[in-house]
Amino acid sequence: PVACDGVCGAVTRDLGAVTREPEVAMADLSGSLWRSDHPGVAREAQRIADHPHIAPSEIARIHAVLGDRMTAFHRADEDVHDSAVRLAEAAGSNDVPAILQHLAELQAGCVACHRGFREDLRQP
Repeated sequence: PVACDGVCGAVTRDLGAVTREPEVAMADLSGSLWRSDHPGVAREAQRIADHPHIAPSEIARIHAVLGDRMTAFHRADEDVHDSAVRLAEAAGSNDVPAILQHLAELQAGCVACHRGFREDLRQP
């Protein structure tokens, strides 16, 4: 979720803070996967899906930088969210092939977003 309409979870001020929590969750998810701790995988995948929202002032900054690429940025965020939800569901069902498939989708989505937008959005 990129923005918050006032009825949402945690809100943070900057994009960097939003991306740090999923980074930690991804590392924890990997550890859970190695231990075959499927509830842990599900918990961390849901944590990624539920990452804090970007504050409206930061959304305005991002929009000013990205312009017409803002739609692609929003879509990338939704894709990562949806992949994380599917991963959590697969882990909840102990479906290892689906866990691996959705983890690969999640990782690909994160990397694609970083490659597509990170350099432009880094603050001086």
